[in-house]
Amino acid sequence: MNADALILQVGFVLKENIGYTRSFDYEIPELVFADNHAVSNFELVMSAIRTPQGLHLEGEVSSDFEASCSRCLRSLPTRVVGPLSETFHYPAKDEEEFIITEGGEMDMGPLVRELLVVSEPSYVLCETDCKGLCPTCGINRNNETCDCESDNIDPRLAILKTLLDN
Repeated sequence: MNADALILQVGFVLKENIGYTRSFDYEIPELVFADNHAVSNFELVMSAIRTPQGLHLEGEVSSDFEASCSRCLRSLPTRVVGPLSETFHYPAKDEEEFIITEGGEMDMGPLVRELLVVSEPSYVLCETDCKGLCPTCGINRNNETCDCESDNIDPRLAILKTLLDN
């Protein structure tokens, strides 16, 4: 399913008084954003609060995606959870990033994608003691060993090795 599934009709909430709150829960098994960024088991849990500016959203987005181990590059499923706190403005003004259209629709796609990307961990390990790839031959040191010389020291820094020998 593409990110158009995140265009929500909220016109009925805009007709309510200031302070009115409505909860929304969405589960989407597969979600693909415009740039082919795909996630699975997507969940959006939020409350929409009617404010003078429009709707203020509070909640959480979460999904699964395929990450790569930072040491051995093995692919592994990873769960991402990100907080949601944003105001969608109504009536729309030119300077606002997140708006509700005259027809009462708000496009959550760009915001959700941004939250998921920002929440992705920058350093993922398949195991805490992952040995990674050999920098010389490229084998996965978790699966096999190699005979590569591991003492490749830059000649300009070789003198510092003598500190370790003492």
